[in-house]
Amino acid sequence: AAGMEWLAIAGGRYAEVEFRGPYAELERAYRGLYGSWLPDSGEEAADGPCVEEYLNDPRNHPPSDWLTAVRLPLMA
Repeated sequence: AAGMEWLAIAGGRYAEVEFRGPYAELERAYRGLYGSWLPDSGEEAADGPCVEEYLNDPRNHPPSDWLTAVRLPLMA
């Protein structure tokens, strides 16, 4: 599709949070990972993008029930 690009997802360790709600509110998951969890965890973010996995079909659920896994790559 136009504007889409296939990328390989790096192996390794990831911190994951499962977010329930509309995609427009995903920033809450990122704020939790970067603003709260990461500083308190003793972990360090790896140099790479976060990965989002959409866990259910938005055509079959209201936005309040959309599930997204957000994964933050961590240093080995």
